[in-house]
Amino acid sequence: MDEVDRANDLVETMAQAAVAAISTAAQTRRTKPTGLCLWCGHIVTAHARWCDAECRDEWEYAHERNPQP
Repeated sequence: MDEVDRANDLVETMAQAAVAAISTAAQTRRTKPTGLCLWCGHIVTAHARWCDAECRDEWEYAHERNPQP
């Protein structure tokens, strides 16, 4: 494998990561606040979707691996 092949592999990996990030961001924008944390179900303030950053990160990780249509 030469330098050009490695560069092409890196570009493709970066492109796939960017698409996944955009997909996750779009999924996050589509979710509506329900009064409950979307990950653990605890009660949250009226406009919040998660109770803390850990729940948000876990939810995003799970939806990045299994995106919903």
